[in-house]
Amino acid sequence: MAFIRFTQEKLDSYRHRYLGDALFRTWVETLTRLELKGDLNPVEIWNEAESLRVRLSEVPEHRDMEMHFFMKELMDRYSVFQNGEKRTERSEDEATATALCVMTVLFSQLCDAGEDAENHPHKAMCRALATIITNPQYKEYPEKLIQAFTRKRYDNEGKKIILPITDYMQMENSLERMDEVARGEIEAMVKDVLEQTKGVRALCKIEWDTYESIWRAICAENGMMELLKKVDPRNNAWGKNLKMVCNVLGLMKDMHIERDGKKDTLIENNVSKIRDAIEDKPHRDYIAKCKDYGGSTCVFTKKQCERIEKIISTQSVMKL
Repeated sequence: MAFIRFTQEKLDSYRHRYLGDALFRTWVETLTRLELKGDLNPVEIWNEAESLRVRLSEVPEHRDMEMHFFMKELMDRYSVFQNGEKRTERSEDEATATALCVMTVLFSQLCDAGEDAENHPHKAMCRALATIITNPQYKEYPEKLIQAFTRKRYDNEGKKIILPITDYMQMENSLERMDEVARGEIEAMVKDVLEQTKGVRALCKIEWDTYESIWRAICAENGMMELLKKVDPRNNAWGKNLKMVCNVLGLMKDMHIERDGKKDTLIENNVSKIRDAIEDKPHRDYIAKCKDYGGSTCVFTKKQCERIEKIISTQSVMKL
């Protein structure tokens, strides 16, 4: 297992996704100093903490116990940095320091949900994390990180930093935390997808603005814009991931929503009609076999597919 370093393109994209977040901006100075000493950069650290948070959000109960499995997993992951062809072996101390940094940023995200310790919505998780990162064997490294973070009281314009109370565990969509560049990129992609699938409108059992919201939420999900930009299949005239679009439509044709006491699919459950409604006519198996994980007709892993299904379901219910 190794941590795959971000490409410059991915760094640029994710930086714009995170720059609208006041907590991320407050961490940047401290994390940049660590990067200069050979650690991950601020975008990678924040993304790793975000990934853990998303995993926690999908655990139905005893989330606090998950914390105890994270540390060893992260240490193994950060024992090697893979940057293109370059593979860097790291010492146990270096891997531990990176893992602690990610866990400390995650701790700050969870703590940000409230000021009252006793009535904090994530009290159990915060306590579990605090127990782990304050272990004496770590020589107060996390405490030093938090001290450096809390010393950042003023921004570069001399304005006092006031962090809004934010429950990261309730944030299904990160659009509000992005800067204008990231939001503009998402809107352009959504417009492109809608144009490519405009023929599907006649097959929708949901409102077209709901369909649009689903794609906007998918594009806001980490990793999905990069996947949509990948040309697949390679000879498609659209020049983007037509297979992914078909996979999503395949999921939607099998998903149901209750309306006026009756259940119905989100779009008409007819593979041939869906295929014919797409501008650049795809292979019908991309729609019909959208869950053939690891096969040639599906771009998603099982975990990614479950995440997309959750997004589709959430957006559909929100718009009822």
